[in-house]
Amino acid sequence: MSAQYAFSSNEKYLFSIEVESYNPNKQLSIVNSNGGTPRYHFPANGNKGVLVVMISFDDVNKLQNGYDWVKGIHKGYYEVRSDLEA
Repeated sequence: MSAQYAFSSNEKYLFSIEVESYNPNKQLSIVNSNGGTPRYHFPANGNKGVLVVMISFDDVNKLQNGYDWVKGIHKGYYEVRSDLEA
């Protein structure tokens, strides 16, 4: 009997979510209620920030389509942080 591997839309990955109108308490609460697990957050220039969360592709797409404060989604953490600090 061989093992079968299938893609699970519920599998969570690490994402960096760029936000404008940085309000981490409210935004991470929304992420949590939409299937994500908050990991970290930090402010960027002006009223921008980044939320780092574990979340599925389906749920992160729902966030991006449902909330205007989501300005960008990046898989992983270090790439977006180095871009914002440059």
